[in-house]
Amino acid sequence: METTEKKSAWTDEQESRIAHFQETLGLDRSAAIRRMRTEENAKPQAVVSTPELAAQQKQLDEGVNTRLTGKTKPEVDRAATRKAHQPAMRHAAKPKAKAKKVSSIDKHISPQKQVHIDELVRSTAGKGRAVEAVFKSSLSEKYTRYIWYGCSDGTVLSVNPDTMTARWLDPDSRSVKLWQKAQRAALLREKAAAKKEAK
Repeated sequence: METTEKKSAWTDEQESRIAHFQETLGLDRSAAIRRMRTEENAKPQAVVSTPELAAQQKQLDEGVNTRLTGKTKPEVDRAATRKAHQPAMRHAAKPKAKAKKVSSIDKHISPQKQVHIDELVRSTAGKGRAVEAVFKSSLSEKYTRYIWYGCSDGTVLSVNPDTMTARWLDPDSRSVKLWQKAQRAALLREKAAAKKEAK
């Protein structure tokens, strides 16, 4: 019987490199072949001679597109190109106006009921005392509902919107002291703003 020797498609140099990768890196034959092919494909392309490069550079300087058509490059509007490549968000329409923040009172109390509450607050506060702001409110259905109105003389009026009753909070209570502190802070801000405008 004669044994036929298989002829390899690889050159002696390639075979030696495959064997080298198998020994040094511990790769099997197929992995070593892939490694060799990857390295062969990564080799640099043939170097263009210096006179050719000089001729290409001269053509580029003159505005000729040597790689594609050999025709003169068209004039490009750089600003338009830059704008076209910017993210889409920058071209969006003007930002929408922010939605008006709805207060808790507006959510939970109807306009008709609010009119009745306002009348109750005005009649309880009386003359000589201005209601400055809603200091605090709790309108959750889980708890007793109330609205606290801070007055100009440092007092706080508590209104229950369910029973439509009003009462003054104790002048020594923490809540009244917090309202008075907020009044003082607002007064200081007003004075600082006035000084700033005067300058």
